[in-house]
Amino acid sequence: MIKSGRTIRRFRCVPIGSRQVILEMAVQRLECKECGAVQQERIHFAHGKERYTFRMRDYVLDLCRLGTIVAVARQVHMSWDTVKDILKSDLSRTYSRPDLKGLRYIGIDEFAVAKGHVYMTIVVDLETGRIVYVGEGKGADALDGLWPKLRQGQWWLLLAGGDSLSPKAEERLHKALDINRPLATAYYHKESLCRVWWQDNKQDAALVLDDWIEQARQSDLRPIESIADTLSRHRDGILAWYDCRISNGKLEGINNKIKTMKRQAYVYRDMPFFKLKLLSLHDPFYLTLW
Repeated sequence: MIKSGRTIRRFRCVPIGSRQVILEMAVQRLECKECGAVQQERIHFAHGKERYTFRMRDYVLDLCRLGTIVAVARQVHMSWDTVKDILKSDLSRTYSRPDLKGLRYIGIDEFAVAKGHVYMTIVVDLETGRIVYVGEGKGADALDGLWPKLRQGQWWLLLAGGDSLSPKAEERLHKALDINRPLATAYYHKESLCRVWWQDNKQDAALVLDDWIEQARQSDLRPIESIADTLSRHRDGILAWYDCRISNGKLEGINNKIKTMKRQAYVYRDMPFFKLKLLSLHDPFYLTLW
């Protein structure tokens, strides 16, 4: 390597009060005598071609704990894109390769990213509530990138029951059921289906489920009959709850977080950044940032 002149670089530093601080320095250019490639000397307080110091990067990330990307950009007199890139780089270092070790139970769900049938699919660790995979699109194809990363097991996603009614609400319900006989039939079928989860073992639950499916098919209500057909197709998966008693509650909670994040952002121009945001949703530090 031989010296090949210098270039002037300017770096954003942590401000003093409300005043911006700019560090200007001459950076040595180095040339390889064998291949002729030219590069700048390594700077110990900044990375690559970034125009801010490591301390300024950390300062911006600390401010992000208190506000949105827009607010932080105004505070430090940086562009929205620069602050976003700082956050994106930090997210990438932490979440670009989610750790799948110890993963036992997963939930899978899809949601619309924007109008026009643009979908994404997420895979959630049902024990920790963290998103471990984000796929583009919906259906089985969206998970093509996940299966090679998994080396073990079978996975179940089961549905949980609802909430109990107040006395006043229960009174209104029974009045409605007395007026509408098909509604009453549907309601009592819904209530009796809950018995599947109240059994002591898988064998008893199977008997209750099979009995419910048979009664539902004789209800003369097409929607109930359709549900019976669906439950029959998924019988093994439903009864698997007795082998491993998990629910998709954490998955539903994450869906609400995604909706909130979408409302804050209005539109997503950077899909890799959006995926990193999803992978960090379980972390309170990154939850409110945009």
